[in-house]
Amino acid sequence: MEKYIEIAFKKGYKRLIKHSFSKAIDVEFGIADDGRMAICLKASHGWIDWLINLVALPNAMGAHSGYYKEWDLCRDKFFKMIKETPDLKKAAEQNGVIIAGRSKGGAEALIIGVSLVLQLQYEVEVGGVDPANAGTRKYIEFAEKIIGKNRIHSTCYKNDIVPAIPFWLHYAGIRKQYGERRLGLSIKDHIKATTDISIFS
Repeated sequence: MEKYIEIAFKKGYKRLIKHSFSKAIDVEFGIADDGRMAICLKASHGWIDWLINLVALPNAMGAHSGYYKEWDLCRDKFFKMIKETPDLKKAAEQNGVIIAGRSKGGAEALIIGVSLVLQLQYEVEVGGVDPANAGTRKYIEFAEKIIGKNRIHSTCYKNDIVPAIPFWLHYAGIRKQYGERRLGLSIKDHIKATTDISIFS
């Protein structure tokens, strides 16, 4: 089974917490069956999500400014949740972290993954399903250097418009495509693809 599919869909995860830090970041935490801390980030569900999606100019680091700002606002609460939940903290420190998301959540998974390595020194693996683009080439190269290119996996439907726009932003790691290529791109192909993911049972 492909690694990105394992990260996104594999069953057998123990869910400890399901929490929303804001109206824009919906996240689930758990323990993977291999002992790693597991994090799942949801796709866009409401109008606030879509507003954040549209703030697509890169920030000073080259990251998608909407996603990065949202992460910046939630970062302390996110880290506090991990540090104050003994099972999560132990799993992350001893075995590492897998973090996955779909669409907007896939882009956020990459951005958050970088912070987990830099600030908490965790070993991280990232999975994106039909992920939105997370940053400029400069930021993507930075993310691949920090996390490791071979530890970032994504998959997308060939005619899905979301992973193709905006053209000035990109995604990292190893990407696999599925489905048959047709002329043009469509938001319908994003919607009709897997509507949401959870890395938990």
